[in-house]
This record gives sequence, structure tokens and C-alpha cells, in this order.
Amino acid sequence: MITPEERAELTREITEHILLLLPGVISHLINNVSTMKGLVNQFYEKNKDLVPHKAVVGTVIEQLEAKYPGKPISEIMELAVPQVKQLLSQQNRVSSAPRMGVQQLDKVLGEL
Repeated sequence: MITPEERAELTREITEHILLLLPGVISHLINNVSTMKGLVNQFYEKNKDLVPHKAVVGTVIEQLEAKYPGKPISEIMELAVPQVKQLLSQQNRVSSAPRMGVQQLDKVLGEL
């Protein structure tokens, strides 16, 4: 059985150890964010036409990250480009299609 004094000493040592690890963890996180920001800037510099569609780009990248876990983000971003462009093309076709009123739909579909 552990005494209250031993428990207090273990708690102090564990806390000290964790606090000493924090600067390295924070430094690593800052480096990751900086690297990611650079990759994103390069991506949009190379794909300027996608800048207005950042929400679509983000969604496609998230889907690809889920599909290919462990694949480098730079490769994921390159895989995303054709998919985003295809989605935007489909969206443009849908939004530019002529719209039908109820009467026109009734003529096309007939009575249900």
C-alpha cells in the first residue's frame, strides 16, 4: 500500500516531468502549424482558381485524409485538386441548368 507521503512525492515528480515536456510539445505544434501554413500558401499560389472555393477544398481534403490515413498532406492536397475541380464543374452545370416551373414539370413528368 502506498502512503500519503509517497503519493504526494509521486504526484510531484509526475507533474514536474510533464511540465518539463511541455516546451518541446509546444515547439513541435508550432512547427507543424507553420509547415501547414506554408503548404496551404503554396497550394493556393499554384491553384489560384480555387481560392474562392476554400470550403469545398477543405471538405475534399478532409475526406481524402480519412480515406488515406498516414498519407502526407502534400500528396492529399494534390489528389484534391481534380476532385475539387470536378465538383465545381458539376455545381456550375446544375446552377446554370434552366429552371422549370410547376406547370412545366407536370408536362414533363405527367400525372403521378
